[in-house]
Amino acid sequence: MKNEKIFEEHTYFPLHAILLFGALRAEEKLPDVLNFMRQSEAFQEFWCGDLPYQYLIWPVYHLAQQQLDALKAYVLEEDNLWSFRSLAVHVVSQVMILQPHRREECLTWFQEVLSYLIQNQDNPRLMDSHLLVDIIDQAQANQASELEPLLKEIYTRNLVPIHLHGSWEEVQEILHNPISRNVLQADADIKIVYVNLKDGKAPVAYEKLFGYEAFQARLEETRYKYSVFDFLSPDVPQDWFEE
Repeated sequence: MKNEKIFEEHTYFPLHAILLFGALRAEEKLPDVLNFMRQSEAFQEFWCGDLPYQYLIWPVYHLAQQQLDALKAYVLEEDNLWSFRSLAVHVVSQVMILQPHRREECLTWFQEVLSYLIQNQDNPRLMDSHLLVDIIDQAQANQASELEPLLKEIYTRNLVPIHLHGSWEEVQEILHNPISRNVLQADADIKIVYVNLKDGKAPVAYEKLFGYEAFQARLEETRYKYSVFDFLSPDVPQDWFEE
């Protein structure tokens, strides 16, 4: 293997498998996906590159939306990469946005995660400022003022450098005055992710995936023209990219 040329497209099959798990709503596969997310940084760089969120957010959402305790356990494990831990945070944020009747459940999730991280702030295998920044972002995105005491505690303890996320006053302002929810629809589900894996020149798909702010969006699966399985064929329907 060391002497063989590795083609980039040959490294995509684990991502394809996870995308299929998500498309099939195979919730029983979540432990396998979390185990994939536990691997070393070198392992992740080879199989995922440096952008795991873009590939895995929606599959993990579909697998984990009824298993938030498993995500919490993963986030609070030592030595897991912050990027994948942040992915789990984004999934819970999406549950809060897309399933508003579960808001209290998600708030409790965030409160427990933040409390545990604060209590273990001196553990370098657990604490990560970038993870805290992502939690703050999602609290702001959901106007989760209920988390304000814990977020303030993060700043009181200097756990987030100002250059990463601004001052506490700035955080507080956005927390109480969030951006408008009238932003791009989050139809960047599994199918857009798969298209981006196959065609890096898909500008509209890219825009829809990254363009909506702070995940303030609604997932409208009924708008899709094609099923995820259509995107497993060599020919991606180009008219799908048209507005």
